[in-house]
Amino acid sequence: MLQIFVDSKRHRHGYEFYRHRLLGSYAVNEVSYGILMQGFCKAGEFQQALELLDEMKSNGVRPNVVIHTTIIRGLCTAGKVSQALLHFRRIGEDCAPNVYTYSILVDALCKSGQPHEAYGLVTEMVKKGCSPNVVTYNALIDGFRKLERLDEVLMLLKEMSQRGCRADVITYTMILDIFCKNNSIDEAYRLLNALEKRNVVTYNSLFTALSTAEGDRTTEALSLLEKMIQEGTRPNQVNYRTVLLMLCKNSRLDEAYQVLLSMYSQGCKTDDVSYKILVVAFASAGRTYDSLELLGRMLGSGYILDTKTMNVVIHKFCKAGDLHEAHQLFKSMCQRGSIPSNVTYNTLIGAFCKAQQPDTAVKLLHQMIQADFKPNVITYNSIIKSFCREQREEEARGIFQMMVDSGCFPDRVSYTTLKISKNDAAIYDQKVHDTCLRKHVDPQGDK
Repeated sequence: MLQIFVDSKRHRHGYEFYRHRLLGSYAVNEVSYGILMQGFCKAGEFQQALELLDEMKSNGVRPNVVIHTTIIRGLCTAGKVSQALLHFRRIGEDCAPNVYTYSILVDALCKSGQPHEAYGLVTEMVKKGCSPNVVTYNALIDGFRKLERLDEVLMLLKEMSQRGCRADVITYTMILDIFCKNNSIDEAYRLLNALEKRNVVTYNSLFTALSTAEGDRTTEALSLLEKMIQEGTRPNQVNYRTVLLMLCKNSRLDEAYQVLLSMYSQGCKTDDVSYKILVVAFASAGRTYDSLELLGRMLGSGYILDTKTMNVVIHKFCKAGDLHEAHQLFKSMCQRGSIPSNVTYNTLIGAFCKAQQPDTAVKLLHQMIQADFKPNVITYNSIIKSFCREQREEEARGIFQMMVDSGCFPDRVSYTTLKISKNDAAIYDQKVHDTCLRKHVDPQGDK
């Protein structure tokens, strides 16, 4: 009954039940107290747990190692490592700590950045005849690994072997990780090949190391991916993304495309991030058709382009001179729920102006304003210059007037392009200033 109360997070009700229904009527033992202690500790109510411990002793029930370990675990989970150590020093009055008690404290010390103190505790437990197990050593190795102390990690691995404690896949995964972080990739490979058991986490560090190593180690990453598949370890999305980024960085786009296709065949869901890597890479390489084909696959899978990626792809298309495709992509993405930004509009407007298509740029300008985005002086200047190059001064002055009426200050380029005198420029500046004040906008903010 007490366990039901604790499991349903009603430990206080359980305590009342114990006080009024059990205490005095039944022989309450350490098991009953242990269940209640667990409830208080899980709730972070350590003072009540310690009071219950005192009550337990006063009722003639001697706390066992499970009771004390429950309190220590609760304190460590709450980040109260110092209090946990103080309590640990007092449990000798009732019982001897076991390997689980020590391991909890070792893990907590390591997680708080104190692996040397944790190792001192392990030395103490050995002197007291309590042998550390693989969980204890893994906690220690993880603590030194996070500080990138390779020598200490290897010393602990040797010590484990001397004590007859067999390392597991978690142990070797952490050691492989620190090899990679120390750029000892060849050592990491040797360790990987020597392992009888491996999982996907074991490979993650090696993929990361290959991607950040000096020189091009893309071929090795591809081989590693193939090795995983051959041995029956299914690569995850992180592994695939790492390889895709490496391939794209080294302009091996066709191979990257094949890797993307293989994700599905290997039972790994092709996610939007993987698609975006290739969509941007193909666009950057000027391979507009391939980028659009991948984009179609991505949209067909139910994904949409985020604003940042859309801006990059549109910019790349514009840079490659594919304005029609860039504009079509923009319209298609908006219809599918992607949200454009100031950057999106400015990129397209600038590209159409450079291509001497100011009429399309003006349409985009109006769309931009309707979408509650504020064009800046560069946006307006691009259109003004484009009209002037076509000797369409009337349209250019119309855009200039739109800029002034919107409260956007013209700059030297605006005035020079339209050959506006200094005196007239001063008049326009005053008009913009007055417009800003009417709209309760800081005039200095637009300068």
